[in-house]
Amino acid sequence: MKPDDIDLQLQHGTHGWDYARLSVNRTVHEFTLTGIFNDPLEGLAESAVRLDAGDATATFTWYEEPGRFDFTFTRIPTAQHLDRVTIVDSDRVNVAPIEFTVKRAFWLKLVRAELSKIMLLATDEHYAKNRTVKELPWDAIQALCGKISP
Repeated sequence: MKPDDIDLQLQHGTHGWDYARLSVNRTVHEFTLTGIFNDPLEGLAESAVRLDAGDATATFTWYEEPGRFDFTFTRIPTAQHLDRVTIVDSDRVNVAPIEFTVKRAFWLKLVRAELSKIMLLATDEHYAKNRTVKELPWDAIQALCGKISP
């Protein structure tokens, strides 16, 4: 697998649900995310800000009902431009973690593109009317989108 054979799609859904689709080497992983325990978009944005700042590791957690996915990004010491990503399904027994390698800069561009899309859609009257756009983690998203070059 190439470390840029990855795609991320985010959807800010109605009634407090968010959806994510992560494609790794043509294998698609889908997440139905609840905001009950944390804001999934905020965690994603904040971890990306840490990666962009050069931190060696960054983590965030996405919750489903039931279920929890813990994401860990760890810089590879012998290839500083790459991160080893491990996604552990913390609530299911005997489920292998999702593991892959990604170019850090590429991952940051994916995250920025998806969060920027949500910010732009939030300015649409119909979209905003049917979602809780006032509760979006604006500060975290703007911190990320203002920091990463296109």
